[in-house]
Amino acid sequence: MAPKLTAILWDHDGVLVDTERLYFRATRDMLARVGVELTVEEYQQWLLIEGRGAWNLAEERGVRKDEIDKLRAARDDLYQDLLMRGGRALRGIFCIDTR
Repeated sequence: MAPKLTAILWDHDGVLVDTERLYFRATRDMLARVGVELTVEEYQQWLLIEGRGAWNLAEERGVRKDEIDKLRAARDDLYQDLLMRGGRALRGIFCIDTR
């Protein structure tokens, strides 16, 4: 018999697991490949406050859309790798696996 489900948790990125620093790093590293520097301050303003993508910085500097699409895919791959190696629950968060 399967265990009774007692809770479901939805994690808005960065609430339960410290991921924001990894997402920033992956995005920053991919933009650097086309000569675009992304600072923490720009990242916070563009993505977290204004809800704009950091890829606008590349577009404004003349990077073609097809190249941005490739960079975005490479960023996603790098982000997944960073999560596997460095994602960690925030302080006070714990998990119990009932399987």
